[in-house]
Amino acid sequence: MTDREKVIEQLESMRDYHRSAGNNITADIASDALVLLKKQEQTINELEEKLRLLEYGDQDTLQSGMMPAT
Repeated sequence: MTDREKVIEQLESMRDYHRSAGNNITADIASDALVLLKKQEQTINELEEKLRLLEYGDQDTLQSGMMPAT
């Protein structure tokens, strides 16, 4: 399990625990952090896919205005 996955798992536990205990402020902070981490992971995956396509010369990606890294 990666560090990111561990943090996400712990934040989910923290959010659930604090939500059930009625501490909505802490639960909301944990929820916000989860949203940010998951969005960041999605962005990283999208960029990695674009990079992979550029490295292998995908013509559709190149025509969309993306230039290969040099």
